[in-house]
Amino acid sequence: MVFNNNLLIGAASASAVTPGAGYTIDNSCMFDGSADYLSWTPGTPTDNNVWTFSCWAKIANVEDADNLLNLLDGTASNSDQCYVRIQDSKLRSIQYDSGYQWQLKGSPLFRDPSAWYHFMFCVDTGAATEEQRLRQFINGVSVTSFTTESQPSADLASSINESGRSMAVGRSAFAGASEIGYMNGYLAEVIFIDGLSLDPSSFGEFNSDGVWVPVDPSSLTFGNNGFWLDFEDNSSAAALGTDVSGESNDLSVSGLATSNQTTDSPTD
Repeated sequence: MVFNNNLLIGAASASAVTPGAGYTIDNSCMFDGSADYLSWTPGTPTDNNVWTFSCWAKIANVEDADNLLNLLDGTASNSDQCYVRIQDSKLRSIQYDSGYQWQLKGSPLFRDPSAWYHFMFCVDTGAATEEQRLRQFINGVSVTSFTTESQPSADLASSINESGRSMAVGRSAFAGASEIGYMNGYLAEVIFIDGLSLDPSSFGEFNSDGVWVPVDPSSLTFGNNGFWLDFEDNSSAAALGTDVSGESNDLSVSGLATSNQTTDSPTD
């Protein structure tokens, strides 16, 4: 895995995974950039201060400077927001409530519409080491270069995974605001872990060619509000939001149809 200035090299392309990697992802979900997203309102979390978000993504519209990819959002209003997303071609996470409680804006750019990338974001605001409270990983590699880095104060509660506060996948909510950003591209293996800040090895490994490939996540502990979307069931549009983690935290579907299921995936 090589960083070339601020462009990440080594993403899994549509045919890059070496046979025999062991674990395959059969399906992804296509998002059209205008109305498609999933949402869910969590209950009591295992630990509101500790969580992990992981997904594989292919960015379709690399010309959109504002909202290439909206990964995970827990926004209540335009002045009270928390999100993980690609914006201006960079992975960023912000929690804002009258002042920035955290900001993490990575410097690598993502502009290859043919590549599958693995994005991972970890929160543990109780970590004694400040740099361990927010972590970003791209294709198994820790992001250590940021255009903006502001770590949260110790034990700050996260607005994502907050009981009763809606979470969205594929949309930046900005409730009541004039601008709502939707994802334009593909998502596969969308996983949210409540109560654990995990390492990349929980979701992937490097194969013999040095390419980051997925591993089976079925043995993970997902927590009260955890979910795993594999998009394998398209018996109805609603079935695309089926949680297969065992926690039964199904997400509601908006804008999606059964035809949004695709066989384009990080391992196909």
